Amino acid sequence: MQESAATLARREKIRVRQFHHHAWRTADMEATRKFWEDILGCPLIGTFVETTDPVTEAPSNYIHCFFELADGTALAFFQFQEGLYKAPDIQGKQDPFDHHIALEVDSKEAVFAYRDRLQAAGYDHMLIDHGY
Repeated sequence: MQESAATLARREKIRVRQFHHHAWRTADMEATRKFWEDILGCPLIGTFVETTDPVTEAPSNYIHCFFELADGTALAFFQFQEGLYKAPDIQGKQDPFDHHIALEVDSKEAVFAYRDRLQAAGYDHMLIDHGY
């Protein structure tokens, strides 16, 4: 997609260039690793075991893992030791409008290849083209 001169000029003024990482909580880091590394091909580039909550400085125990995307950014996940961190209560079932990410790949062929890999591995999925 070709960007207009106005779009390029507007983007030049934005000082926030890209994500460093975006993080979620997970209940099963190995299943998370399998999905991001084995199915989608995003390598695990960092794993940290933390013993202190960075907000409260209280004792804690969690693992924080980072999976790299092609632009050098990462998707990150936290898994807490059971009993050391109470997850917030979520009212009702969540759907894709609650929280989702959309990833760009290099071709339509890649989209369909990933779709096939997800289907073969038994994952629910959907394709939506927003047109940009």
